[in-house]
Amino acid sequence: MEKKIILIARVSDVEQRKALPAQKQRLENYARTIGSKWDYHEFDESAYKDDRQKFATLIEDKVSSLKVPAIIVFDKIDRFTRDASQREVRIMSNLVEKGSIEIHFPSDNLFITQYSPATDLFRLGIGMLLAKYYSDASRDNVKRRFEQMLNDGIWVHRAPIGYKNVILGGTPQKPIKDIIVDEDKAHYIVKAFELRAMGKPYAIIVKELGAMGFRSNIANSKVPNKAFLERILNNKFYYGVMVHSGKEYKHKYPPLISQALFRECQRVRDERKHEKTKYDSKDYRFKKIVKCGKCGRAVSPFKARNTVYLRCANTKCKNPNTAESLVLDNVAADVSYTDVPE
Repeated sequence: MEKKIILIARVSDVEQRKALPAQKQRLENYARTIGSKWDYHEFDESAYKDDRQKFATLIEDKVSSLKVPAIIVFDKIDRFTRDASQREVRIMSNLVEKGSIEIHFPSDNLFITQYSPATDLFRLGIGMLLAKYYSDASRDNVKRRFEQMLNDGIWVHRAPIGYKNVILGGTPQKPIKDIIVDEDKAHYIVKAFELRAMGKPYAIIVKELGAMGFRSNIANSKVPNKAFLERILNNKFYYGVMVHSGKEYKHKYPPLISQALFRECQRVRDERKHEKTKYDSKDYRFKKIVKCGKCGRAVSPFKARNTVYLRCANTKCKNPNTAESLVLDNVAADVSYTDVPE
């Protein structure tokens, strides 16, 4: 019975992308020496996030369900995997033990079958460990490069709305990238901060910005919602500070707002967080004057046995209800003008 031949070419970072055509040629040249027909699969996992998932689907669904023996061909061991614990590796190892597939690595001159000796399996194991070491070392280099870029004031992720990522030149393999102010949307961001500093709630700000024509960066998007607006108003990037992995860095890009305006919006947020209750719309006597002495939340009045009591709006607070009459003297003292000369 003729064995099915499956050729698999993979790259996992931008620097390897240009190697795909050469991988394909070597794989097809090898395939001609062992058969006349083959299936070719290519995965550029540096460019498309879902290509890794597609590779997993190929192994878990198609290869596992083959009705005839198959030869799976990778150019080298590091194209097979860089992590021996991956599910796809375990699946293929089990299929090899059953004699359902063989795995060939022509550039490494290594061929793994059901009857492979211990020396070949040892070479495979060492090859995977070396591949994992290379992967870990590459990841460390990326982290160090990111850290240096952040220290230099360069943002290493997608620019927040109000800014945009641009390519200023270079080559497709090594483009020169930068971040600039998005003149079409920056004024909406500034307006959002200004409205918030005036004490306006998210719902009102979203409505006003939507009427002005504000939309997110996603194509055909609708008006941003309150959660999206909240992320904007809590983003320090807009006054010149970028946050990466919990650490703050000053960035080199033009700020859209002042730090003072940002802090004022934070003050409004904190104030509204403590005062926002179902009684906010009611104009009771001590509204925004008396607060809970334990948690700082607003208090609300209720009447029982012809006596008005004050209770904390925080249902988890254990501060007992207090008769309104007991706080009258303290409130009067705070707002008294008896110390002002006649």
